[in-house]
Amino acid sequence: MWIHSTISDSVIAHFSTSTTSHHLWSSIEERFSRASSTHSIQLRTKLLSITQGNKSIPSLNNEIKTLSDQLAAAGEIISDKELVVVTLKTLHSDYIPFATAMRHRNPPVTWVTLEEVIIITGETLLEVEDTMLEDMQTPTYLEDITQVEVTLQHQNKKLVSYANNLAPNCTQKLNFSCQGRPPPSNLSAMLAAADIFDT
Repeated sequence: MWIHSTISDSVIAHFSTSTTSHHLWSSIEERFSRASSTHSIQLRTKLLSITQGNKSIPSLNNEIKTLSDQLAAAGEIISDKELVVVTLKTLHSDYIPFATAMRHRNPPVTWVTLEEVIIITGETLLEVEDTMLEDMQTPTYLEDITQVEVTLQHQNKKLVSYANNLAPNCTQKLNFSCQGRPPPSNLSAMLAAADIFDT
């Protein structure tokens, strides 16, 4: 009666045929172990599919820790080593040198230490990005970019002019196969008869 009184109304119908406390307890165990196993698989799949994306490092760490704790509550303890591997896998490409260094640490890094170091590394990367953005917006940088564009345009004009000057003297100006296009139809017969490219 005590076990029956603690079962919620939504599932009690599944155990109504039990005639002894042992049979009732075995039925409960069998039913919820299947549900627990499915839940564990879902949690583990979710943990392994986490990516950093636009998440901040603290937010990412919190998501990983939450799923790890939920798996532990479901009876699946994630080892510290596996948690380190999962965490490093979630980081985006800016963290590749950092992740490589952490994988080769001896002795191996613990997840608690990794959590702290990632936060510091993330803050450093943000500072570098901010500095680069500030440099790109300075008048000197913009003037340099403009100067490069002007120089390239000037060089391009000189090359076009030089090519135009060479064109009248080019020995291959009537060799349309050299130009990568067929000759006009009205010239094809004349060029074939003259056989000018063999002489």
